[in-house]
Amino acid sequence: MSNSGDDAIMMAPRLCISPQCRLCGFDFEPGELLLASTKTGRTGELSHGQSIYDVPLRVWLDPCEGLCEHGEGQAIGCHSKCVTFLSFFPPRPLLEALAFSYQLLLGAKVERQRRISWVIQEALLKSQEAKLRLPAEVWLEIAALLTREYVVATVRDAWLTRCSADCRVTLSAGVWARYVSIGGVDYIADLTSTPVNGHGYKQIFDAKSPLPIDQLYVSEDHLGTRQIFFSRTEDPIPPQLPKPPISGHHRQESWWRTIKPSSDIIQAKSDGLKIRRIGYDTPLESVLWAAPMPSCDAQSLYYHSLAPSSTDMTDSLYRLTSFPCNDHGNTGYSAYWNGRLMALYAHRKDGTMPSYGGIDENYKYDVWLYMPLNDDEWICDIWKRGGSHYHCTALLLKTNQDRVAVLGPHAVLRDFSPTWSHIARPSNAPTPIYFNISPRSIHWLALGQGPDDSTPFPEINLTPPPCRIASFDLFLTSAVLDDVVEIIPCRQKLATHSPIIGLLLHYGNGNRACLGQFRFDCVGTPVVVDQTQKLRLGFARESSRYPYVAKMAFHPAGQEVGYEWIELSWRGRVDWWFSSRNCQVFYDGQASFPLFQRYNWMKVP
Repeated sequence: MSNSGDDAIMMAPRLCISPQCRLCGFDFEPGELLLASTKTGRTGELSHGQSIYDVPLRVWLDPCEGLCEHGEGQAIGCHSKCVTFLSFFPPRPLLEALAFSYQLLLGAKVERQRRISWVIQEALLKSQEAKLRLPAEVWLEIAALLTREYVVATVRDAWLTRCSADCRVTLSAGVWARYVSIGGVDYIADLTSTPVNGHGYKQIFDAKSPLPIDQLYVSEDHLGTRQIFFSRTEDPIPPQLPKPPISGHHRQESWWRTIKPSSDIIQAKSDGLKIRRIGYDTPLESVLWAAPMPSCDAQSLYYHSLAPSSTDMTDSLYRLTSFPCNDHGNTGYSAYWNGRLMALYAHRKDGTMPSYGGIDENYKYDVWLYMPLNDDEWICDIWKRGGSHYHCTALLLKTNQDRVAVLGPHAVLRDFSPTWSHIARPSNAPTPIYFNISPRSIHWLALGQGPDDSTPFPEINLTPPPCRIASFDLFLTSAVLDDVVEIIPCRQKLATHSPIIGLLLHYGNGNRACLGQFRFDCVGTPVVVDQTQKLRLGFARESSRYPYVAKMAFHPAGQEVGYEWIELSWRGRVDWWFSSRNCQVFYDGQASFPLFQRYNWMKVP
């Protein structure tokens, strides 16, 4: 007979603990001590990384790491040291005022840490300049140790002197703003058209400015509103505002919302500490842009959903960044895949490339797909593939030189019936392609050109996959070997081994092609091809199971034992199948190790 008390404990509700400390905003590390607040009370001190049953609250508390999807089923966690430094347990309104509007990407978290450290360093240098002279690098190291305390100190000051509430301002009477500093960022705490002397208000809009003002550019981040710029639809974007980023959007902290006032009155919503939101809930205002976006430009775009049909689209159309398509400075494009399509990049002649380590904290299934461009080559057609699951998602890019690149799994190994549809026919001119940036995936594309349903679908490699297994997404690249004059290997350094994950082929006519993955942070030494010697690829297995290219040599040098070798002549086509951790090469009737080691799962010892 079971114990009723034990049964009650096992059946108690479960709450996840937020992955970030609500006071300092930094992620919890395993084993760190924290306190948690729920709607019914607060917990005692507990260690992050373990599920704990809280007796007084009668709930289970589970640590939530990375992307938290629990919404209302969440307890708010704070570092115990942050609470101690605050000197009082944070009340619920303060915790709610410090909630993130969206989850930061890894690069934005790193950028936030760097920015706060720099602010502290500057303050230390000013305060100690006449007393103690140390190298700037030492002050920066000291500053990095104080980031949590600094943020909590600014939170405490802001809370104890708070004066923020929902408000309305009249443009024709002018607009003044009062600011509050949190973590080194100045947020708008209050807006008014009737300022009170001595309360720190600054005029941000003069009633004598040309009217009517029918467009606002609002800068905001995950905590609230930073700046407001007042404009008219016919005016150009003010030169002091940022330009669209070419790369590095995963590090971006602040974003821009375009507001179209419906009258002379502007409404602002406060969270009790600062202004959290300005404007109304219109479709235009639900989008955040990487740079100020005129309303007429935003409304002229064609929007395409890349989300699976089964996906909840709540808040998906949120932060839109872009990459320059068909810019004459482009040398290629990359797509980042991690179980789903996550980001798109343009490579530039000036060396601009993705920051390969700054997008996602979960690198378990990451794949980088690279599409090089030849001289005078540009994208002329774009298709999307969709279905009922993320694994169906892909983009297909076709160029004026009949190159076809599939940015996504080539073979959908699950029965999800994916379908292709044409979404754009770009011209040979610089054109931004917008996509939403999110820890979940790319859910939206926005382009200035519309689809053409009469466009014939291009011919693609329909080679059947070498296996039917659902554990990994499989990708396929193919290239001809005729007239190859140079090979650049891409060797990725991992904790246990260093596989060659792809090859960049250069041809005698100046063209290029990619086999496998290619990352420009893992570029090996270029090898000039001797057409009289065959290329030999030596394969090994990681964990005695997953095959990868371990060696590249030329006949007859490639004779080392311990590898399975496949030999390639300088003619014909080679197919390179790969996933995030293995690959299989097919050439002229030869095949390297199978993608997956077969086990007899029914064998009884």
